[in-house]
Amino acid sequence: MKNDYSSVLNGQLSHWYFWPPVGELASLPLIELNNIPGLWNRWFARTDHRIKITDLSLSSDSLLAAIQMAESGVGVLLAPFPLVTALVSTGRLVPLFRPSLPIDRPDFHLLYRKAHANSAAIRALKRWLSEVTAGLERRARAANV
Repeated sequence: MKNDYSSVLNGQLSHWYFWPPVGELASLPLIELNNIPGLWNRWFARTDHRIKITDLSLSSDSLLAAIQMAESGVGVLLAPFPLVTALVSTGRLVPLFRPSLPIDRPDFHLLYRKAHANSAAIRALKRWLSEVTAGLERRARAANV
C-alpha cells in the first residue's frame, strides 16, 4: 500500500491557524519522523521549493507517538493519510492541506522465510493485510479531504 502524506494538526487548535499559507506552516512546530528523514523537506520542496526547514526540534521514532503528539497539540505532523482518517473524521486531527506527498516506496512490508512463502498461514496473513489496507484506502478516499 502506498500512501499520500498529509499535514495534520490537533482539531481544537486548527481554528487558531486558519489554514496557513505554506510559508507560515514552516514557522509552526513541525514533527519529524525519524524513520523517514527529510519528509518535511521533501514536502516543502514539492509545495514551495524556496522554503527551507532549518529547525526540526520535534521528532519521534514511532509513528503512533508522532500521531499522539499531533493529536495533543504539540505540533504539525506529515502523516500517512489512510492511517489518520479515523482521527480526521472525528475532528481530533485536521488536515491543513490535501494529502499530496507520495513516497516512492510501500509503507508496509511483510517479511517471512522463503520456506514459509506458500504456507496457509502466510497466505491468510497476506489476504488479511490486503483487506485491511484496501479498507484504509477506502476510508481515506471517503474522507474526501
